[in-house]
Amino acid sequence: MLNNLLYTKECDIIYPMKTNLKKLLKYIQQEHKLIAPIKKDHGVFLSQTKDLNKIILSSQLTENSFKDFLFPQEQELFDFKGAELVKPKQYTAPGLALFGISIIDLRALSLYAQVFRHDPYFQARGNNTIVIGYLKVATPDQTFGIFKERLEEDTLEHLEFDVFVLDSNTGLHFFSGSPKGQKALTQAGIEDFENVEYVGPVKESGLDQTMVANYKKVKNSFKTHRKLWEELGKRCLACGKCSLVCPTCFCFSTHYKFGQKKKTGKKVLNWDTCFYSEFSRVAGGHKFLDTVAKRIFFWYEHKFVRIPDELSIPGCVGCGRCIKVCPVAIDISRVLAELGKPVSKLASRKTLKKKKS
Repeated sequence: MLNNLLYTKECDIIYPMKTNLKKLLKYIQQEHKLIAPIKKDHGVFLSQTKDLNKIILSSQLTENSFKDFLFPQEQELFDFKGAELVKPKQYTAPGLALFGISIIDLRALSLYAQVFRHDPYFQARGNNTIVIGYLKVATPDQTFGIFKERLEEDTLEHLEFDVFVLDSNTGLHFFSGSPKGQKALTQAGIEDFENVEYVGPVKESGLDQTMVANYKKVKNSFKTHRKLWEELGKRCLACGKCSLVCPTCFCFSTHYKFGQKKKTGKKVLNWDTCFYSEFSRVAGGHKFLDTVAKRIFFWYEHKFVRIPDELSIPGCVGCGRCIKVCPVAIDISRVLAELGKPVSKLASRKTLKKKKS
């Protein structure tokens, strides 16, 4: 699941920025705040920058994702005064340019586009943002044409983006995925690019077979592999770190912030996670996720069962961020591997931990 053919982690390799890419980013900076991969003390993060020389061009996946910007941790929905909605909030911040988005995160972004296709707040932010994907590859000249064709027809046409940059040993190759992207490339003086028409998230060949296999593993596993989930429930701290870094987690809660004047305030949306005890509390105080084992299964079920059922696309893009941040070393890929085994052959608790590198 974590071995993506289009992505190889090369943490120690940083590539210089080529001329046409600088031209594109300089043009975009004129009207957008640039968010790009920037080196910090403990990793590479998508962060705002004005200095193009600080941008890290490599195959390394950033510690955070687009979610921090297109689905912010807190957002105001509307103000109120008594029973009157005073000022419904739309996204009016300066435009953003998200550069360096990997194919893995573009898959997650395409999921968000499906989930929030009727959400005016997410759509307003998206309309005010230009998304620029980036992939650095090193392929032999004799096979590059095949790779490029496969990338365009088998991958890019199923992703939502404005511009995609393929950086290879043969130079820069630009793709536009929207009228917004075409305009940016043209205005930046880049004439040699290919248009990619979005044809939907599901490939012509049919459903993703890894998704189908994981669906079968997880769907009824709280009954068939109950002992495994109970063991994970004993280890899991329910801290929610996996949800915070996951690019496909989008659960939220809302609450009111009251103003100093009587009956005034605002309604606010915040990130939330099914790992938190209060997440499943309903009227009367009942919590249908009353154990950690139920919560961790609920999290897996959402990604591997409910999202495929609803949208026919995977709810996990295999980025591995959850494995990296888990304080008790729960490894999602190893859990899925165990769920594929008969109950009699399940591993012990120790083998479910992340392998030491």
